[in-house]
Amino acid sequence: MNYILYYQIIEKMQYDEFGTFLRKKRLALNPKISLNNFGIATQIDSASLSKIERVKQGITLKYLAQIAEFYGIRLSKLIEEYELQNE
Repeated sequence: MNYILYYQIIEKMQYDEFGTFLRKKRLALNPKISLNNFGIATQIDSASLSKIERVKQGITLKYLAQIAEFYGIRLSKLIEEYELQNE
């Protein structure tokens, strides 16, 4: 995986929009999953997830990889979904 390339892409993203995207994606799950359970499943502190979704904190590459793994997709696919939503 070319993390440098992903970092360059993520560095240019609007973190607030990405946090909003992640929140919408989580809430669209069926059945719905709470932020706490999402945190447990992704091994990310729910407080950090909350800050990311509310635009109080940027997201790290490590967290993005963990979230992509939860959804069973590659990190590049998660980024592509974000970009398609924001076209």
